[in-house]
Amino acid sequence: MIKKYFNQAFTLAEVLITLGVIGIVAALTIPVIINYAFERQAVAGAKETYALLSQAIEHWQVDGSCVGDSAQCPEIGPSVWPGGAYPHQESAIAKNLAPYLKVVDTGGDVGAWPIDLSLSIKDWIPDDSYGLDGTKCSAGCSDYNTGLFINKGSATNNTGAYLLLSNGAIVSISGLNWKYNIVFDINGAKKPNRMGKDVFAMSLYTPNYKTANPYNINGGAGWNPFYGVCVDTATVQCNPDDGASPLAYVLKYDKLPDLKAMGFPTTP
Repeated sequence: MIKKYFNQAFTLAEVLITLGVIGIVAALTIPVIINYAFERQAVAGAKETYALLSQAIEHWQVDGSCVGDSAQCPEIGPSVWPGGAYPHQESAIAKNLAPYLKVVDTGGDVGAWPIDLSLSIKDWIPDDSYGLDGTKCSAGCSDYNTGLFINKGSATNNTGAYLLLSNGAIVSISGLNWKYNIVFDINGAKKPNRMGKDVFAMSLYTPNYKTANPYNINGGAGWNPFYGVCVDTATVQCNPDDGASPLAYVLKYDKLPDLKAMGFPTTP
């Protein structure tokens, strides 16, 4: 019996080969599983945060009797100030949306709402961030005009208002003359902080759009480049199909845009 048992045992070589095959399979499948899990989490987070912000905007407009024209909401208008000056109403918008959102902390570089200006020391603001095309904008980045970057540099230089939500998302509101980008990072300071991965752009644009829409818009003349993200204007309409409007793409296809197919680096 003992002899028969040992004759049926695996040899050391067979065990090593089996372990090697298991290791190869694991090396090939684990990254796929991790990427899939990240994508599902990102898609769910993007949809959730967009829904929260859209509902907040709708409730604000209903309660302010300004449905379809946020510029006429109390404490906001007019769309153009007397004398032709362009209004920076980011903090006023943030203040009016906050009651309809679960806001944990606030910040920004505007004075209309008493918010903390010390964003450079906030641990919920990322040090670095990346555009859809992979362009890096680090802390201290001076190219903040697009409003697409959420990091310590753009936050302290920008005229935008910032909200930290209870679900961990950071919301940035920036723009002027009723062309406001609302950019959010679904997982806060956690990496990759990349547009189209965990960062998404929507906007509030009167009069072209009456409420929230899942496209980036041009906040003013010379506010470019936009780092791979489509700019939706009166003459150039973006669409959800090419991935250049990541949030619209997610809402339509329930997946993240394929950065490799778009010709962009896939990391970070």
